Amino acid sequence: LGPPAIADVARRHALNDEGALCNAEFPGHPTIAGDFELVPFGAADTPRARPQSARQARREANFARAQVIARIEDQNRWQRLSDKEAAMVAHRECRLQQAGFLRYQRQAANFQKELRLFAAREAESQRAQELMRSF
Repeated sequence: LGPPAIADVARRHALNDEGALCNAEFPGHPTIAGDFELVPFGAADTPRARPQSARQARREANFARAQVIARIEDQNRWQRLSDKEAAMVAHRECRLQQAGFLRYQRQAANFQKELRLFAAREAESQRAQELMRSF
């Protein structure tokens, strides 16, 4: 009782190098048997028939190219989005820094004003004391 013929093998199965049945649990090595290209499971999970005509081959090539192009466009879109996000984050950081600097300037100005007021008050009290002494 030898290995089953390709036609008898369910779609989930393939034949490995020794001709033994293999499936997702027991993957085989890529072999070519009959009209089927058997690839290790995981690369493509089912053995694919070779294109039967030039038209089919062309269609499959176009499909593969379209998939590649779509993937590249997707990557570019993600890249654009992430670039935009990075720019927004940098802008926000910059604005926060500016706000922090403005706050610092305001605090410094308030501090100066309080110092001036304090000095004026001190001078006032000094004058008052001088007046009291002069009497």
